Amino acid sequence: MLPETEREKLVGSVEKETLEVLVKNQNYKHIRIYFLGAGTAGINEPYICRTTFKGCMKIKQQDES
Repeated sequence: MLPETEREKLVGSVEKETLEVLVKNQNYKHIRIYFLGAGTAGINEPYICRTTFKGCMKIKQQDES
């Protein structure tokens, strides 16, 4: 299980690129990121990225549309 700082670093590593995709593709409202594999054992909820957030946030409930 990854410590919190490692999880934040992993999310941050894809956050900038994800926000750039959202800016370029105006028809996308958000992008969900799922982390898979043994190295991401501590990240068991997906993240949702939106330009209005200016970042990615962990999804708390089952479905966020």
